[in-house]
Amino acid sequence: MIPFGFLQYLLRQTAVLTADGVHALDAPGAAGAENKRILIVDSEVSFFKVIELPHGARVTREFVELNYLHLSPFEEAEFCYARAKKHLLLWFYPAQQDRYLLVIPEGYLVWKKVGESRPDAICACAVQNKVKLFVVRGGLLRAQFVKAVFQRREQALEEAISWLKKDSSLDGLDTVVLEDSFLHQAIKAMEVRNLVHFIRIELDRGALFTRAANAVKWPLLLLLSAYLATGYSMYWGLQREVSNVRGEMAQLQVVNQPLKKRIEAQTGIHKFWESFSSSENVYPYFPDILDQVARIIAEQNGSITHARFAENRVSIGLLADNISVLMEQFLKLSCFEKVTVNGAVSKDNRTGKEKALIEGALRRGTKDQLANP
Repeated sequence: MIPFGFLQYLLRQTAVLTADGVHALDAPGAAGAENKRILIVDSEVSFFKVIELPHGARVTREFVELNYLHLSPFEEAEFCYARAKKHLLLWFYPAQQDRYLLVIPEGYLVWKKVGESRPDAICACAVQNKVKLFVVRGGLLRAQFVKAVFQRREQALEEAISWLKKDSSLDGLDTVVLEDSFLHQAIKAMEVRNLVHFIRIELDRGALFTRAANAVKWPLLLLLSAYLATGYSMYWGLQREVSNVRGEMAQLQVVNQPLKKRIEAQTGIHKFWESFSSSENVYPYFPDILDQVARIIAEQNGSITHARFAENRVSIGLLADNISVLMEQFLKLSCFEKVTVNGAVSKDNRTGKEKALIEGALRRGTKDQLANP
């Protein structure tokens, strides 16, 4: 609901556009409504259309003007609109000389006041020698009519409603008779959020830009001058710092020349030993082999009695519960090309375990598998 103070302001600022001209809402018989900011467009002088919107349409004034302005029966027309999900409710009315902040069609006020509580109804009211009719179906305003009558008010309403219900699709609708003060009541029942899309703000972009530019011209000039002065002083300060740093770098380069030569010499020695290692150490690193073999022997509850290494061969004396199991696991290691038993497998008198001398032929490594001291 609209707050009371804001509501009072709305009522004081509202004028109504009828076939007889514009008059104040609080004084229907008075001519003219100067200095009003809100305009209600009577259904008698508006042309109403319900349009089903295409999927994904973004409704703006430009969109409506581009696609639907040709539907207007007025040569010089203005329009206002409301969106209800997939439908566009569009009202055309004669262009006005005065500019209003809010332009609200009478049919919209009727729809919002009655449509939410009576989703299927015919709303009717008699004004002077005319009857206004509004058709609400499925909670949406579908049509509005104005019919001239020349008999008593009650009889005119009944005949107008009967005339409208001759259409079989409207025969079952409820009838709602609107009171003379229904415009006041509709505005009081309105919510502020429902009025937002009727706000009309038109800006002269050229004049607005000129005024804004003049307003900020001198502050911007002062700010720019301060910025340039600060930047210029920072530039000279940085230039001095750069000159100092360059002098220090030149001194350090002279001091560091002996250290640079020593680093280059060490780099040469390192490259030499890397080349030597790559060319001479073509077999896996022996401590790594012994580490892998010792893990397997320990898992089988065995022990190493001695180990001997040659360039491409390793001999390991060991004690184990089952020598053949160890042989199978040794063969699974990528470092051995072949594993054999040198001599016969015997039994150790002290431990009762099998005793043997195992010889393994080492596999030549690739470049990335060479010695890793």
